[in-house]
Amino acid sequence: MKITYLNSQEIAERIGKILNKPINIMDENGRIVASTDVSRIGDIHTGAKELIEKNAYEIDIYPGDDLEGSKNGINVPIHIGGKTIGVIGVTGNPDELRDISIVIGEMAGIMYMKTEESLQNENIARQKRIFCEELLFSPPQPSNAMAISVFQDRAYELRFPINRIKAVGVFTLKDVISGAEQLSIDDKLISMLRGKLGDSIYIHHHYVGQKLIVFFDFNRDSFAVEAINDIVSQLSEQSDSDIYCGLSLGINSFVNVHQAYLNAEKAALIAAKRRDRKIQIYEDLSLEIILTQIPQDAVNTFVANIFKGMSREAIKDTVDFLNIYFEENGSLDGIAKKIFIHKNTVQYKIKKVIDCTGYDPRKAEDGLVLLLACKLAARMF
Repeated sequence: MKITYLNSQEIAERIGKILNKPINIMDENGRIVASTDVSRIGDIHTGAKELIEKNAYEIDIYPGDDLEGSKNGINVPIHIGGKTIGVIGVTGNPDELRDISIVIGEMAGIMYMKTEESLQNENIARQKRIFCEELLFSPPQPSNAMAISVFQDRAYELRFPINRIKAVGVFTLKDVISGAEQLSIDDKLISMLRGKLGDSIYIHHHYVGQKLIVFFDFNRDSFAVEAINDIVSQLSEQSDSDIYCGLSLGINSFVNVHQAYLNAEKAALIAAKRRDRKIQIYEDLSLEIILTQIPQDAVNTFVANIFKGMSREAIKDTVDFLNIYFEENGSLDGIAKKIFIHKNTVQYKIKKVIDCTGYDPRKAEDGLVLLLACKLAARMF
């Protein structure tokens, strides 16, 4: 480890505050790289240089000692892994400081080891972020065996279990909120997912813009789908924010994660339009896969043509009724029971749909038009 100002100034200030004494930290050449007296940074500390050259365990400097760039005090080596990486000096009376000289050196060594560990962790986290970006957006091609092998080796070095990934989840918010609020919600969501699903299912998470991407290890018949729906619903209520999740399941190879991510992203957009659930599984979609590809301008025109002359509120009420109509397959008894009205009222509502739109949901072709109109109208509310 190389001692520099960036990794040393905070250590000098912390030890100086603990001891209430001036502190200097010198590199392997005896140059002061950090100090509670910033005016000394860059000077050569002759005492530290001599200590390193002689491999001494301590150098005490008294007033009158002819050591350029040095003041009275004690200087002890900083060791990491049995190697001297620098020197720490405390200004003061050496006779008063000698009893704590070893402790000072050990304290500095421990702080540097923690700093080095922190830097290593940051480097690993950065490498994992880069790896996730490649996994999501540019994985190796299935036909390129060499690239796949190299990718797997990188995953092994990063302890990233890519072969366990069976599902990808995209979590998103319906409304734009501040960065701090977003981070708070994401932290709670990650904590709840890990707590409920455990590390055997929850693999890793990654951020893409304001979207939270999570890699999971579960199949369709797992309890995890309902658990995720419960978590998202609960957190949406707690945070007063609409949170939605799109899932893509059945990943049989990490090279398919990219497509699964794109699918989960589409499913998340569709989930945001639904009212009965907070999550949507891409593999359960049918018409929605095609409908999401239609430009919004075309959607607006089509919906306006079907519900011509109707107010936004009237369209919404009609769509709500038609959704229930299609869910109950046109059963008058089923519809009446679902929305707590008499069958005669259901027939009245059907007639009203016919009068307002010119389409009869009881007829196959008209019903298909109205079904498409309802699904597209969901993108407008």
